[in-house]
Amino acid sequence: MKQKVAIIGLSGQSLMGKVHHFPAPGETIQMEDLHIEPGGKGYNQAIALARLGVDVSILSSVGIDEGASICRKVLLEHHIKACLVEKKEAKTALATVLTNDEGENEVCVYLGASVYLNENDLTMFASEIKDSSYILMQLEQPLSISLKIMELAQRYHVPIILNPAPAIHYNDDLLQGVDIITPNEHEASILFGFDICDSDRVMIDKLKAKGLKRAIVTLGKEGTLLLEEDVKHIVAPSVPVIDTVGAGDAFNAGFVYGLLQQYDLYKAISFATIVASISTTKPHVIDSYPTLEEVIKWAKVF
Repeated sequence: MKQKVAIIGLSGQSLMGKVHHFPAPGETIQMEDLHIEPGGKGYNQAIALARLGVDVSILSSVGIDEGASICRKVLLEHHIKACLVEKKEAKTALATVLTNDEGENEVCVYLGASVYLNENDLTMFASEIKDSSYILMQLEQPLSISLKIMELAQRYHVPIILNPAPAIHYNDDLLQGVDIITPNEHEASILFGFDICDSDRVMIDKLKAKGLKRAIVTLGKEGTLLLEEDVKHIVAPSVPVIDTVGAGDAFNAGFVYGLLQQYDLYKAISFATIVASISTTKPHVIDSYPTLEEVIKWAKVF
């Protein structure tokens, strides 16, 4: 099997601040630390996959600015094929991330040039999709582009793993056109209308009402739910959490890696859970993503 993944997603800059607590409305607080690095859901997933040894290509639209240059530089350092299309209409995307003493985070994103990704850009990237084993996609691009990606995936018989974040730019046609969907608890509530406190039967029925056979719902430190004909709970290992920013992206990268190894879904999720857990034990995002050797070492511990 080919060991290549195509990613269409956001590339931008991330400003990460450490605070003791999140500010209340009208409250001004001081940051204890500030870190700046490139990021974005698609970007993070590309880096995390590359660190696991996977051949990755990524399509993003960026501005004509320093942020775009930094994004490209770091991708190339990780041997990722970077198809960053420059747009004069807007600046490169930017996210601000606050992390509190408990390792929880709050994120605000300026989508910037990423909203100008168009069908011509996607056509340029079509050969990368055709040559890939999987497409890993998020929802940080316009819905029209997501639907076009689905069309290309079907044409070339490449399965799509959809990380539906943020859960705003979607419709039911898109959901039914993907092979596996990986929302977190909040996104699952928006997409399917269920709460993880609902019974297994209610969750399965609401999932099927959307025309889906399965979903993988991530729950942070509580682990992951695999919803098919029944519900299986994969427990996350207990680790000393420092920073949870980017852990969901680490999970998606780890999950796709598992699929490339032809693991069954349960084993792929278990592998992904370890990748994500390791990432929370280190500060920031890019440097927190483990190599395959680190994952193997940790897996022997648990």
